Amino acid sequence: MRKPMISLTESYLFFSRKKIKDAIMTLCEKDDLSKEDTQAIKELAEAIECLHSEHIKRFCRQ
Repeated sequence: MRKPMISLTESYLFFSRKKIKDAIMTLCEKDDLSKEDTQAIKELAEAIECLHSEHIKRFCRQ
């Protein structure tokens, strides 16, 4: 099965990573982080890694 091709610009990826980082910073401003907050931060950090163009290029080749 052929994977659909989409076009993403570096600036869009940068913007998306920045918005996720902003969400992480908002969570980190809380006085007490719950277990769920900590899990959300870990998952958001993983999402940031997935939005690097090198990672996307590797994924598309698979």
